Amino acid sequence: MMSLLNHCHSEKKCMKMNNFINPASMLRFACIVIMLFGFKATFTDAQTVKTISVYQYVKDSFTKAGIPNAKVTLLDETRTVIDTMRTRGSNGYWDKELERTPRKYIVRVEHPDYETGEMSVELRNLHRNRYLELSTLLMKRRFVLDEVVVTASIVKIAYKGDTIEVNANAFNIPEGSMLSGLVGSIPGCELKPGGEILMNGRRVDYLLLNGKEFFRGDNSVMLDNLPYYVVQKLQFYEKEDEEKHASTLQKDYVMDVTLKRDYQTGLVGNAELAGGTSDRWLARTFNLRFTNNSRLCVFGNANNVNQTNKPSNGGNWTATTQTDELTTRRIGIDVEVDDKDGRFNEHAEGTVRWDKSEDEMRSATESYLASGTAFGRKHDFTAGRNKQIDLRNKFQVGALTLNSEWNHHRNDGTAMRRSAQFAASPSSFGTTTVILDSLLQASTSSAISRIATNSMSNQMETNGTEWTLGQKVNWQKYTKWGDDYALDFDGSVGNTNRDNTNLYRLSFYQSPIRQERRDQYREHNERRYRYAIGGAYRFHLLSGFHFGSSYHYQQSYNSTRSNLFKASWDISELPSVTDFKRQQDFANSYTSRHYARKHEAIPYMAYLKGQGLDQLTVSLEVKISHLNEREYYQRGEIDADVSRNYLLIEPNLHFYRTKGKWSWTANYTLRRDVPDIIKTIGYSDTSDPLRKELGNSGLKPSDKHAIRLSITRSLNDYSQNISLMQSVNVMNRLIAESVAYDAGTGIYTYKPENVNGNWNSQTQLNVRKAIDRQKRLFVNSTTRFSYFRNADLAMLEGYTNSILNKVNNCLTEQDLNMEYQKGKLFIALTGNIAWDKVSRDGDDEYDVSAWNYSYGLSCRYSLPWEIKLSTNLKMYSRRGYEDHLLNSNDIVWNATISKSFFNGRFIAQIEGYDLLHQLSNVSYIVNAQGRTETWYRSLPHYGMLHLAYHWNKNPKKK
Repeated sequence: MMSLLNHCHSEKKCMKMNNFINPASMLRFACIVIMLFGFKATFTDAQTVKTISVYQYVKDSFTKAGIPNAKVTLLDETRTVIDTMRTRGSNGYWDKELERTPRKYIVRVEHPDYETGEMSVELRNLHRNRYLELSTLLMKRRFVLDEVVVTASIVKIAYKGDTIEVNANAFNIPEGSMLSGLVGSIPGCELKPGGEILMNGRRVDYLLLNGKEFFRGDNSVMLDNLPYYVVQKLQFYEKEDEEKHASTLQKDYVMDVTLKRDYQTGLVGNAELAGGTSDRWLARTFNLRFTNNSRLCVFGNANNVNQTNKPSNGGNWTATTQTDELTTRRIGIDVEVDDKDGRFNEHAEGTVRWDKSEDEMRSATESYLASGTAFGRKHDFTAGRNKQIDLRNKFQVGALTLNSEWNHHRNDGTAMRRSAQFAASPSSFGTTTVILDSLLQASTSSAISRIATNSMSNQMETNGTEWTLGQKVNWQKYTKWGDDYALDFDGSVGNTNRDNTNLYRLSFYQSPIRQERRDQYREHNERRYRYAIGGAYRFHLLSGFHFGSSYHYQQSYNSTRSNLFKASWDISELPSVTDFKRQQDFANSYTSRHYARKHEAIPYMAYLKGQGLDQLTVSLEVKISHLNEREYYQRGEIDADVSRNYLLIEPNLHFYRTKGKWSWTANYTLRRDVPDIIKTIGYSDTSDPLRKELGNSGLKPSDKHAIRLSITRSLNDYSQNISLMQSVNVMNRLIAESVAYDAGTGIYTYKPENVNGNWNSQTQLNVRKAIDRQKRLFVNSTTRFSYFRNADLAMLEGYTNSILNKVNNCLTEQDLNMEYQKGKLFIALTGNIAWDKVSRDGDDEYDVSAWNYSYGLSCRYSLPWEIKLSTNLKMYSRRGYEDHLLNSNDIVWNATISKSFFNGRFIAQIEGYDLLHQLSNVSYIVNAQGRTETWYRSLPHYGMLHLAYHWNKNPKKK
């Protein structure tokens, strides 16, 4: 699948490249494949499908807004009715499969608010088009009737083909909640810190608002600021990226937020102020103005309650590297203007964000070595300030799309870090904090000093700025015979400046016993540019076959200068930069100039048949890349000029099938990762006094095979389903860090090497089932079994070769949720249990058996006098951990009570967060090199009073 063409290293001289493959030959090969299929296509039309899919938009003649739910009657020339249907979607369209013959039709559209519209159409010059768009039918407004409300049984989630639709009105969400509160309450949907969303385990790439992009790449803007009460529904589906759809078959997975009809035109706003105990506070405003052809959004948000890092409405808490004290201030604006006739679209957005964070972390580690285990303890305090500016603009006119982007980021931080290494487990001396305090205060003859190898404290300060300017140009065209092609350009320039100071204090407890002090200052600068240019062409055959290819040439350059200065003195404050620059550490200073040129062709074939609940998709695309890299690297006595060439072939095979209430998905991908070229140079980095890093000239590319299988069956209706998912990942020649450990000093030496034997598998069964006929009581169950086979390298100082370590990690999980909703009452019982079994080949002494389980109750109820109560109570328990502090029972209780005034426009809410003061944050990681148990300080408990006011102003009905 891949051949390594040449990989050469030289000192002060670059060797000639052997076996060089001309990139143009790859392009010729792709063109020949396309021509062969194109030749076949000329003989295919007559023997393929006999129908064509016709669609049409129905719009207001003045505003050019779509008219949904209009009655469409299709007639023939004799005015005989062929079929009737309704327009769908916010843009008001209808579609119909018609005979693939030249013929005239009459389209009549009726709507109570509009005069009846009628249009004659003719099918001709169909060529190989599978789809035909008719001219837009414009209707004149007549009058408006009051809306009729139809009461029916409420369905929360519906599976419509490959689209998951969530009815926002079916969820009982606490008043004052934002969109994040709704998303976090959806069964099968996981909301992670930072705004990442997983729906049934699949990552959502970005969010849409009424079908259009809204702060793409930053989900938290909409999640944290859009009030949930304006949302009509959420839809999860695959969407083609307009900029890259002609060059790849892979689609983005999006969450489309559709607003209620009352909020789709006019002005909607929300403002909230809150203050509470423990110095907690929050202030935010969100203002959105919609017309049929424009959108203006202005928002501001400031708080110190971590916002998205709080538990969800169900009380769920994700124990992953949370920031425990985060104060954030953010403002943003989004402007979009559409031409009424669809000739152009302008979309600009910008955000400015200021963050202040304070973190605390404690960890206990075990490192598996060739002849024993090394134990570690670590305690960190960090504080930082960050400022980030993001500006984006997208302009579309006809077939041309221009995307511009500018980002600027500044960060300043300080840290105090303490750590220690031990030859035997120090658990008997207490917790991590007690152990480190005792060691730093103890004499060298104390009991804890006798098992200690080293200890380190580091006072750290860092400052940095980074900016990037990018421009994309895409020109995309559809031919009259049914194909499409595109040309595109993507370029960027950037710069990074960073400096940091480290004041190390080291103690070594084994012979010879000594103490050292090392002070360092590093200046780091990067300058870079990148551009890519290319195009694509796609053939579409009437038989359902599609094929084509894309080609791109990419070039990049990165220049890095990183200088390290050192000094040693006995003063209690940070030395000046001038003092440091008197003594440069040339062995740990380096300059780098990296050039990369890449030719990439992606030929593909696909077969698509049917749509909706009866469709089949089979596709194969193969990415063929030729990569040429050259690196000029200077470090101490090293003066290297290195070049290499790779030919990489990466296939992607996809299968998707729906038939009624069944759906099947299968996918295979191969990803080839080449090692960092600097890692292939024989250098030695000793800038960290307790960590030494080496290069390895023998590194080879790694292969990552991924297989995904799933099957879903809807039960009774599309709000109930059962699904089974299986994934397998196999990694060959994975780049791992071999470890050499000096038992006398506790210094680790790391060297990258290729390792085989890494793979993992996960099986997951999801069931959502209504228990009663009224569909008030639902059961959601997720059963998951994961197996991780981790192979890594470790060796003890004095050994000539690394020892292959193999660790087996079996994780069994069961989530069970039972929810009941009737009218104003919602009750949910939740439970989770996870068993993590870890074993090491050939050594039963290091087996680990850890349990994590939780259970709880959530309740939401609307009381008389417009009072709403929401509460959740959940117990978190852990067993089997090395650090005794981690084996605990933590019961978390959150509650809110709210009352609305003035027809719901004003809301007063009292929130209690972690009322029992029990919340904690723990993570546990196991691999072939050892295990790590980490504790993060959590957001402190608090009570808070919220006052919110929301408004909306709709245009007057004519």
